[in-house]
Amino acid sequence: MRRAVRSPARAAAPRRSPWPRFLATWRIATAHVRRMAGSSLLAVCLIAMPIAVMSAAFTTWAGRVPTLGELLASELGHVDAWVAVVGGPDPSRHQKLSDPLSADIDRNEDDTPVNPERPPVGDAAAVLPAGLETLQIGEGWANARTAGGTGSLRAVIGPSWDSRLSGRYTLVAGRSPHGPDEAMVSPAALHRLGASLGDTLTLTEPAATFTITGVLRGAADADSAQTLFLPGTDRTRALQTDVTLTRWLVPDWTPTEEDVHALNAVGVAVFARNLVTDTSLVGTSSGFWPWAVTAGAAFGAWTTALLVGAAISAGARREARSMAVMSGVGAHPRDLFAVILWQGTVLGIVGGIAGACAGVGIGTAVLSVLDDGAVSSFWGAHVPWAHLAGLVAFGALVGTAAAVLPARAAARRDVLTALRETRTPPALRHRWPLIGVAGLIAGVATTALGASALAALNAIEVVRADSIQRRALEAALLCGPLLCLAGLMLSGHALFSALSRPLSRMGVALRIAARDLAAHPGRTVPAFGTIATCAFLASTLLSVGGVFAAALRLAVTSSAPPGTVLVTAYPAHEEAGPADTSAALTAARPILQRTGPAAIGSLSYVSADTEGDRVLPQLQHYLSCREAVTLCTDEDSALARQHNRLAVVAPEDLPAVLGTEVPEAALAAFRNGAALVLSPDWLTADGKVVLNGWREEQLWQSSAPAPRTTRALSAVAIASPHPLAYQVLVSPTLALGLGLLPEAQQLIAHYDTPPSQSVMDSLSMNIQAVDSRHPRADASVELVEGPPDAAGWLWLILGVSGVLILVASTVALSLGRAERGPDEETLASLGADPGLLRSINARQALVLTGVGTLAGAATGILPTWGLLMAEFPTGLLTLAVAPWPLLGLLAGGLPLLLGISAWVIPPRAPRPSRRAAIG
Repeated sequence: MRRAVRSPARAAAPRRSPWPRFLATWRIATAHVRRMAGSSLLAVCLIAMPIAVMSAAFTTWAGRVPTLGELLASELGHVDAWVAVVGGPDPSRHQKLSDPLSADIDRNEDDTPVNPERPPVGDAAAVLPAGLETLQIGEGWANARTAGGTGSLRAVIGPSWDSRLSGRYTLVAGRSPHGPDEAMVSPAALHRLGASLGDTLTLTEPAATFTITGVLRGAADADSAQTLFLPGTDRTRALQTDVTLTRWLVPDWTPTEEDVHALNAVGVAVFARNLVTDTSLVGTSSGFWPWAVTAGAAFGAWTTALLVGAAISAGARREARSMAVMSGVGAHPRDLFAVILWQGTVLGIVGGIAGACAGVGIGTAVLSVLDDGAVSSFWGAHVPWAHLAGLVAFGALVGTAAAVLPARAAARRDVLTALRETRTPPALRHRWPLIGVAGLIAGVATTALGASALAALNAIEVVRADSIQRRALEAALLCGPLLCLAGLMLSGHALFSALSRPLSRMGVALRIAARDLAAHPGRTVPAFGTIATCAFLASTLLSVGGVFAAALRLAVTSSAPPGTVLVTAYPAHEEAGPADTSAALTAARPILQRTGPAAIGSLSYVSADTEGDRVLPQLQHYLSCREAVTLCTDEDSALARQHNRLAVVAPEDLPAVLGTEVPEAALAAFRNGAALVLSPDWLTADGKVVLNGWREEQLWQSSAPAPRTTRALSAVAIASPHPLAYQVLVSPTLALGLGLLPEAQQLIAHYDTPPSQSVMDSLSMNIQAVDSRHPRADASVELVEGPPDAAGWLWLILGVSGVLILVASTVALSLGRAERGPDEETLASLGADPGLLRSINARQALVLTGVGTLAGAATGILPTWGLLMAEFPTGLLTLAVAPWPLLGLLAGGLPLLLGISAWVIPPRAPRPSRRAAIG
């Protein structure tokens, strides 16, 4: 039998290793990165910026989550455990060992406890094993003499200065108390008291004096915390009105999990050193962070990939000749693709490393700036190494993804065209604008349908707030605008091509600028998409923030205009009357006068008449709770239960009481006997306000009964800048004619600037003296604070988004300037002056940034429009509450600023050449 012998020609060729090809591709890619230093540095910076932001966020998050040792030191010092009363006995109570205040109990379907509620124990130490030593640390509030007068300060009662609690409390200066007549204070409290070590601390409630022996601060307290550390005596223990704020620290005790669960059943929680192993449940680690970081990563990846892709594409066009030479000597298109792709990978890795390192420094600096002294604000400089490694990999992924389209274009480029260094105009594909328009229509329709369905769902009381239907419709409110944004980007090339035609008739500079944008979609469309995305995000945050700020202003009712000082006097007992409260306020007025107010007004609440009926104004137009989920009232409350809405004010006191000037016509009508209402919702169709009289027992019936008396008064409505507790005002003459009796009387003092803490302490002390001289009246003083002002946050949003838009525009314009170099040489050879080049740059900045910000800002209004349709279907709030001046600055101010900057920065001086002149 003969064996077949394979000839050498037919033998299988040895399989070549892929490593030489890979190494060659890698060397060429890195060489291109080094040779294109400018665009490479730009791409690295673009990738590094979002990586730095995310790295700073992770570093900030890590600095706000304690290590196990830091947590134990701040909670326990050197003791083994603490126990606290958290509720009444319940056999189903089960706490988390690392977060004992988070406990679960069995509940019914209506969220009520399965087991009957029982009162909590008063002393947790009583349920601990016998023989254990405990250090009881309680909390309360005490009135003390301060540098300005008297004030209420937080009090920590018990041996907080015990050396075994070092770490939970830190000695700042002085020494620990040695007896019941010595105490310590926090640094901020020492400043407010105007005292020094060795001075006397005087409490007015309860009456007691202590010698200040030292300065102490709690680990959980901020630098501004004003705290008194008092010994645990019978007088001071009386300040502990809330047993759940008391901690019993146990120096020597090692409980088991069974011990903890047994104590849970009697309403006591345990934090034990030997059982705590997980700190991820403590601090700011919550469900917000994963969503925030995911959203930030998606936004950063999207915008960065667009801009980096444009930078790589510009670099690839400048390297087109060398790539064509590679192709001419035998390189396969996949090799060209790999070269550009590896460029993106290299840039992504370098940018990721640079951004991660910068973010650690930024995050640490942010923590230092935000550190308010409490350990929870800055536990320590914790470097999240695992997250940083992930961010570097994320940067490499973004860089690689950004290079895919430029690599594909380079691999498909014609070799002869590249060798001749000629450029063919890009073809406009008509299907993309059609898809973009379809996306715009679908986005608007999705937003409208989602908002309408959500409004209908809100009217159904049985639908839970976390139901799947509600979550799906809320997602539709966001997906609709995102579809519009995607449609805009797909239509970007067609949009700039269409704009170039009418703009070409408006001068040479604008013609060149517009046609250059239309001729280079590779850098124009990514920049347009990035600018529109940033403007969309900013517009959404600004408009939604404006809506929520307006809703908060409507929902928060102030007892007086914000920034004023309010002194209120009530009858001290049933035998007291209006004469007693008037006498107290008469004594308080000169005290207010001495603090230098701009004006003082007097107001009296009324709710009863001489017949003993409760007189309440009737709300005519109200927002039903069936129509909206916020800012609503039920019908019974609208008819009868608007307590203490009626007040008596003298005409001359109206500006001080309302915090605004009253129109002359309204003031004249008020003097002539008309009521003044602060909202037209109180008026009937014929412009009157209705006062109903009810017996006290009628007010608490299940449904509103018919009133005993009804009076209709002529009225005039004015707009109030603040939602105030008093809504219907009558003059003293009209109140006397109606037989109305004052229930509480107030003085409202206006100041050009709000009074300081020292002035408020002085007022508090002097008002207490008024109380002692007029025992038939109870007087109090407070500084009225309104809802927080959202202007600062809105300006911050505008500033951050403005920086992002300026960066994106600057990148696109810089790439455009680099690519226009040959064209500028041609223009210079033909006699163009530098002013023309400046005008081209300025107009291109205006067109690119203006179109992007206008499109993004308009699209960003859609989520707010949907939110208003869903949550306020009756039109209580409209788009008029959006911060339109800030939106105008976003859409028009930023393009103008960039256009001016592009004109001011001179273009590089072109070098005219004969070759440039002829072609």
